[in-house]
Amino acid sequence: MTMSRSRRLSGIAAAILIAIFSSNDALLAQGTDASIRGVVADSAGAAVAGAIVEVRNTTTGFVSVVRSSDRGRYLATQLPLGGPYRITARAVGFRTSAREGITLNIGSVVTADFRLVVGTVQLTEVTVSAEPARVVERNGAVTRIGESQVKELPNQNRRFQDLIKLSPLAGSGTSLGGARPMSTDVRIDGVGAQMNNTGQTFAGPLTMTMEAIREFEIATNEYDVTKGRQGGGLINAVTKSGTNRWSGSAFSYYRDKSLTTDDYRGVAAQNFTVRQQGFSLGGPIIKDKLTVFGVYDRSDQSLPLEIMNVRNSADEIELGIARDSLNRLTSILTNKYGLDTTQQQTGVFSRKPLSQAFVGRVDWQLAANHRLTLRNNTTLYSDPEEIGPDQTLHFAESRGGAEVNSTGTFASLRSTFGGGVVNEFKLQALQFTRERIARNELPRGFVRIASRLPDNSSRTVNVQFGGNRLAPEKYKERQYQLANTLFWNRGNQTVTIGTDNIVTQIQRRLPVEQRGLFEFDNLAQLDALTAARYSRQVPLRDGGTTADFTVADLSTFVQSEWQLGRGLTASAGLRLDGVQFLTAAAYNPLVDQRLGVRTDEKPSNWIVSPRAQAVWYASNCSGTTCNIGLSAP
Repeated sequence: MTMSRSRRLSGIAAAILIAIFSSNDALLAQGTDASIRGVVADSAGAAVAGAIVEVRNTTTGFVSVVRSSDRGRYLATQLPLGGPYRITARAVGFRTSAREGITLNIGSVVTADFRLVVGTVQLTEVTVSAEPARVVERNGAVTRIGESQVKELPNQNRRFQDLIKLSPLAGSGTSLGGARPMSTDVRIDGVGAQMNNTGQTFAGPLTMTMEAIREFEIATNEYDVTKGRQGGGLINAVTKSGTNRWSGSAFSYYRDKSLTTDDYRGVAAQNFTVRQQGFSLGGPIIKDKLTVFGVYDRSDQSLPLEIMNVRNSADEIELGIARDSLNRLTSILTNKYGLDTTQQQTGVFSRKPLSQAFVGRVDWQLAANHRLTLRNNTTLYSDPEEIGPDQTLHFAESRGGAEVNSTGTFASLRSTFGGGVVNEFKLQALQFTRERIARNELPRGFVRIASRLPDNSSRTVNVQFGGNRLAPEKYKERQYQLANTLFWNRGNQTVTIGTDNIVTQIQRRLPVEQRGLFEFDNLAQLDALTAARYSRQVPLRDGGTTADFTVADLSTFVQSEWQLGRGLTASAGLRLDGVQFLTAAAYNPLVDQRLGVRTDEKPSNWIVSPRAQAVWYASNCSGTTCNIGLSAP
């Protein structure tokens, strides 16, 4: 794409964003994609326009009030999960009617139709205590992990993301459908939960504590224009909230060597324990108005780590190094290279990773149609043995530790307005830091060692000593996300207009191999202080190996959905996604001279994606749906 075309698309996107955010009808939800819709009609089946429909979660006090359109249709979308919900429909000249016992899951579309009876005087409300006739879960290839499954399914590491494996499309890590993990869009409460540069989801093993997750889903083949930034699929999680009743939990999980197996050599695990413990508490500050929920989760582990643990002949054969060769190597490094033998360098070590997670959430019903949600998720992780060296055989001094921390602060305001307008607005600030800590400031050293092993075979292996290639490193990423989606219900049509934007600032200092590497072909060269090779990487620009840049990930979209009757709905929309670097790289005159390419440009890429979908709900076949979709980048 030419730069001039990129600038034109950038201008179009900016104009759309300004138009959207200049609206005073600001509203915010939590990415639940749960909605209740239906038709309000009289006893003869004629549409009742302007009927007031109140949707109330009797557990939390959440309320949303909408009016039916001129065709009697109403829509309440992006509703908090759970229930039971009570839906009340009333209109002048009719008796009030209500439905109860409705529970919403992530992605649920509940249809609750009303037939109002004419009444000249105020009569007793008619209540239907049953599920509505039709509940449709998310369209597309979806695996939903519900609230009961999150609570009850065995989960060895107590991480909600481990349950992704229940999807038949799941691969390694967060990979879906065979795509790279970074191609999976991970969202918590409707906002991003991935680092832009690394694809990592928050920090350490806990990420977002499982105790704070209500439910989540793994979805692919989504044709809704509100979904983007995904090559393989979407992982969408929703956190718990407080209710009108104080409740809490305390949990503790323990595992030791008696609950694990021997290793592949038949050796029992040593120094192995896993402890995870914490608590949650939630309840009302003001009933039906203000609720809070909080979780603390801590995981302490002690894991065995073997470093050149040569105890017998079998170990010599497995590692490929004879005990006398290892002893000679240790002696040379101690006497001539300053190897610190006051610290353990080989044998069995104990890794002690520590992970903590703090989650706090406040839900405030500001008014009948406005609900504010504030949430913070902070994770802390440390492991003194996290960073391994380049060679399998090495001394402990060549390892490094890591500290990984993240904090995400999220604000959400959900509102409904007259004229069938529902709008959601989301704002998040997310910071991720990672520091790799070296044990020393030494250059690295590799030495090739040839050994005659107890089984009379010969092996040659590389052994590393000295420093670490990847440590020290400091990485910091800040993300600022702003999203707004407006839903307009008019007649039998629902129009969706919105935008979702992330600005990412990245600072990274990675002095890889700047201390140099000495390579020795044998122990004799090492003993003689004569290296066969020496290499070192040095920065060629000002600022050394520090990268500091900003990138914007922009999107805007529009969609229309039609209720065509007899269980058939159709939608068509358009989504525009763009990535724009806001910081230019340094100018390299040599590249310009030899290749005619300037390195100080600000790259950008834009994708236009038209989408269309038709869904038929076969009302005479309970639970049966037929979904046909089309999307083109």
